[in-house]
Amino acid sequence: SFRACVGAEFQEETYKELGTTVQNFITDATLYNNLGSGTNVLNPSSNKERVTQIGVFGRVNYNIQDKYLLEATIRRDGSSVFGRNNKFAYFPSASVGWNIAEESFLDVDGLTQLKLRVSAGISGNQGVPPYESLPLLTPDADNAGIFGDGESEVVGVTQVRAASPGLKWEETQEVNVGLDFTAGRFDGSLNYYRQYTDDLLLDVRVQQPAPSETVLDNVGAVSNQGVEASLDAFVIDQDDLSLTVGINASSNRNLVENLGDRGTIDHGAVSGQGLTDVQAQRLAPGHPIGSFYGPVFVGVEDGQEVYEDGEGGTTTDAGAAEKQYLGNVVPDVSYGFNTRFQYGGFDASVFLRGEQGRELFNNTAAELTTKSLLGRLNVMEETVTDGTSTTHSPTYSSRWVEDASFLRMDKLTVGYSVPNVTQLNLRNLRFYVSAQNLF
Repeated sequence: SFRACVGAEFQEETYKELGTTVQNFITDATLYNNLGSGTNVLNPSSNKERVTQIGVFGRVNYNIQDKYLLEATIRRDGSSVFGRNNKFAYFPSASVGWNIAEESFLDVDGLTQLKLRVSAGISGNQGVPPYESLPLLTPDADNAGIFGDGESEVVGVTQVRAASPGLKWEETQEVNVGLDFTAGRFDGSLNYYRQYTDDLLLDVRVQQPAPSETVLDNVGAVSNQGVEASLDAFVIDQDDLSLTVGINASSNRNLVENLGDRGTIDHGAVSGQGLTDVQAQRLAPGHPIGSFYGPVFVGVEDGQEVYEDGEGGTTTDAGAAEKQYLGNVVPDVSYGFNTRFQYGGFDASVFLRGEQGRELFNNTAAELTTKSLLGRLNVMEETVTDGTSTTHSPTYSSRWVEDASFLRMDKLTVGYSVPNVTQLNLRNLRFYVSAQNLF
């Protein structure tokens, strides 16, 4: 069979906001219905944003005896959020499938599905705020001036955000190869994918002086490749007794491929006393997105934190320490397990989920080990016992980059379905207890 389809889309979103703040009301009885009864009126605020999207597309499907499947699509999409000359882009895609189980040469008892599928295409990301390609102007009382013969000041406008006129679609090229099967009591799938994202949309710092510290820009490229696998088994399948078990796992390898004319980009602002303008992460070719970068913490000596100096020795000067990659937020493996058991009217189900091989920066712990907080605010127990001096302030380092691997029971449910409830004019009656995040 052959099918074809063409179409067009148009979407416009308008957001309007109007607000004011009034304080010191005579009474709260009128709520917001009598703002004039307040004695302290603050400046009102208002805002309006509009995003327009338009697209045209065509799609064809070809199916031969449910054995060989083909689909091809071409889209041309436009969005108002991008620069004047970059609002439109083309996004083609295609997929083929081969249901091998339908072939006469394959005769395996219990095998009802064995399907090979391959797909490739380009998709676009337009998830950016409106007007990022344009300079942002706003009234500013600090930029008032006196014009003409009058003595009164006139408030002007000033630019508070740099323009990004070349802003364009972030595009992802993706290839997928997968295999799905059903054999007896087993259902499973295996999938390999590779993605290459170009013209990555990122907030990057701009050289000062400038109207803003950062600007949204298309910067470099990043790749992802990985495998995903799942298997479900109907271990027991009887009228009054059943047991199903399912497992899944995935692994993704992420790499920054290039950053254009920027060698590296530091980002991820750290908060805390003495940590102003410190960035926790670094984007660099050959390393994953979300990589932590900083000094390697060795220990505490004579009340001072000690770091590797890169020459086989140590130093107490964090600025002189060698900065290294300290891990990243992308897990090596993500996995899940689920099972459901039913006996008579009783049933139980559980779902577990975990990740292995990822790191996180514990900014809270870094902040709450500042010695000057003692006696004033809550602090970590480590603040008292870590051996640092009473004048110690935390420094960003591997000391605060922690292993974030975990195994969690997301949900546990135990229930009982009461039989023969139709005589009570009920379709069914079930009692259950459910708990989440038990560990």
